[in-house]
Amino acid sequence: MGIRVNGVAPGIIRTPLWTSHPEKLKFLDESQDEWVEPTFVADSLLRCVTDDDIGGGYIMEVLKDKTRNVDFMMAPPPEGPGATTANRGDAEKEVLEWLEEYSH
Repeated sequence: MGIRVNGVAPGIIRTPLWTSHPEKLKFLDESQDEWVEPTFVADSLLRCVTDDDIGGGYIMEVLKDKTRNVDFMMAPPPEGPGATTANRGDAEKEVLEWLEEYSH
């Protein structure tokens, strides 16, 4: 029927989801971390539906200036610019504290 079902797994995208929230920005270190630009994500999304080499069931990881197909089994974690934040451990700790607080 010509229908493709694919997924896109972007890294840290420079959008208001991050830039308008100082509580999130504290997890970034601008001297180390790099943004994935929204236009690169949009171009990658378009590739998922137009590129003849990408069939259905494709999961595209989108990082800074690179993409890869993420195998659904035993894929290595994302790495490289745009994959994560330098202060992600602080973010994980904060989320675990929230969960602990709200679980009682």
